[in-house]
Amino acid sequence: MRGIRQTIGVGLLFLVASPFLLAAIFTTGLTLAATSEDFYRSLSQKVVQRLPFLVQDAFAAARQPGAVQDPDTRAWISAMAKAQTQPVEMLKQTGIQTWLDEEVAGGIEAVGGFMSGTVDPSSVTLDLRPLKSALAGPAMRGYLDQVFQHLPACDQAGRQRWQRRLQQSGQDKALPACNPGAQAIDNRADWLAARIARIPDQSGELVQMQPFTALEFVLTIQMILWLVMLIPALFVALGAGLAAHDGRGFLRCSGTTFLAGGLFSSLLAAMAGPWFFSLMYWHPFAGNELKLFGSEAGRLLAQQLAATAGVFLQDLFAPVLLIGLLTAGLGLVLWVLSFLIKRDPAVLAS
Repeated sequence: MRGIRQTIGVGLLFLVASPFLLAAIFTTGLTLAATSEDFYRSLSQKVVQRLPFLVQDAFAAARQPGAVQDPDTRAWISAMAKAQTQPVEMLKQTGIQTWLDEEVAGGIEAVGGFMSGTVDPSSVTLDLRPLKSALAGPAMRGYLDQVFQHLPACDQAGRQRWQRRLQQSGQDKALPACNPGAQAIDNRADWLAARIARIPDQSGELVQMQPFTALEFVLTIQMILWLVMLIPALFVALGAGLAAHDGRGFLRCSGTTFLAGGLFSSLLAAMAGPWFFSLMYWHPFAGNELKLFGSEAGRLLAQQLAATAGVFLQDLFAPVLLIGLLTAGLGLVLWVLSFLIKRDPAVLAS
């Protein structure tokens, strides 16, 4: 009978308690990161700072021979490469980069404020007016003029394609890779400015959670986390109680489970960034129409993407790593205590 009980206890520890413990550590850690204002502040700063490098590397990768198959897209990329102002400089000169630095980064931080309980969801919005000004401003029109100068003149078919594209008639959604002339360019710029003007000045609320206040949301999350951590603890206690003969064995079984689960989850959290970095070099688009990762510039783009994702993953999994180590530390304490408790004489006699 005791052997059956031990088998059931060990099965509970390995097949039920350990997976639940691993899931609880990751759920708690990721939730703590997602509800931390510091996480969003760091994310907004680091991601926005890397964006110009991503644009630069993506443009360099797209210019590589064979990277882009569509002839119109290749012609536009070639014209952009010959323009006096390069894409990264265009972001700065038009004010798009300023909008990203101030509004987008601020919006991400505001989401973090709501997740941490300090900002009400109704105030988490995104001001689009600076972006509209940047897209319709003279700097953007000047940049487009530079690009059009390096496109071949349109023939009759090209002008008809432009007309259909601007009227949004037919199935042709791509921009024709030809220069329709100065007057036509001005008309198209005015058409684009009119469409930009229809963009709302402010986005809707970025957080659609009206039933909750910020404080209610945080308190709900904290209550759920307590329940999440309680479930594996109960399974560990149940499994250790069935598998052990006495208090010493109970502590040793519990400690071993906590120690192994904590160390394994910490290892997974620590390797999250490097694993993703390695996956970027599997060239996921190698067989696709866009072979951006098959060149040196493409590999540089992959490095930038992986580094950006690595920053995100490192901050995201940092609480998981910490909770895993704390769990392992608890397990180690229980395991050591098991050696300090004397065996029950009745157990020794049996």
